[in-house]
Amino acid sequence: MILCDGIVVDGAGHALQGNGNGTGIFLQERNGVTIRNLKICNFTYGIKFTWLNYGLPASPRSNKVLGNTITNNTCAIAFYDFSSGSEVSDNYIANNTE
Repeated sequence: MILCDGIVVDGAGHALQGNGNGTGIFLQERNGVTIRNLKICNFTYGIKFTWLNYGLPASPRSNKVLGNTITNNTCAIAFYDFSSGSEVSDNYIANNTE
């Protein structure tokens, strides 16, 4: 779980390996977070973005997912919030079921 805004999570090529359940990287109400250079595999959600409240946030959430390898999850990346302006680029995403 990412608990701060405006940080960079740089996996430097390391792997985050799950057991087929749960979430690899979870961001709730976060803004300005970059997740890069990480291998994420074997979770229900590789990366999951959520908004806690039922209304829209005061401003759009802008996060980045760059240069990751996201494989063998149920869902590679899920945005369940107002994520206008978020960037997902240069990732290798394969063998996810959704």
